[in-house]
Amino acid sequence: MNSKVADLKRQLKILRSKPPAGKTGRARVDLLNDLGMALYKSEPFMTEAYAKEAMVLSERIGYMRGKARSNKVIGIAIASRGKYYESMEHFNIAREIYTELDDRRGIAGTFTNIGVVYSDQSRLDLALDHHLKALSIYEEINDRNSIAHSFNCIGVVFRKRNNLEKAEYYYQKALKIREETGNIPGCLLYTSPSPRDS
Repeated sequence: MNSKVADLKRQLKILRSKPPAGKTGRARVDLLNDLGMALYKSEPFMTEAYAKEAMVLSERIGYMRGKARSNKVIGIAIASRGKYYESMEHFNIAREIYTELDDRRGIAGTFTNIGVVYSDQSRLDLALDHHLKALSIYEEINDRNSIAHSFNCIGVVFRKRNNLEKAEYYYQKALKIREETGNIPGCLLYTSPSPRDS
């Protein structure tokens, strides 16, 4: 178990010993979702379990942003197991909640998640459409690292279309932003982007 996961589990144990109300409840929901995302590649079933616990608690305490993120995390866990249609249901629920909350970053992140799923299914026109929607919002709110991530996702779509010139163009745009922001480790060039919990 890596140190990040171990630390999250320690924090969760402490929060589970307290009544899940107010800030403590929201913190517990966020921690459950963080823990789920830390495990989605290695233990997608655990990711789903943590996110479902977070969703139930979110509903109980009326934490809509937590419920939206829980649906995204469940969608990511399910998509990592190849259950794309089921994952889309969760992503769409998350998008609807983020829309009600007028959470632009949440909406954009969900478009990215959906775009990655469509890309995995080789439904490349739909993937590109969703990545462009995400990019538009990230540019609107000036989230440079998420703009770079969107460029990388768009590059992956063009690579899958075998348009290597356009893929390289978007990869380089992503890399330029990563260099400007100093977030080179976040750069996912020439790899399939993760579902990313934005």
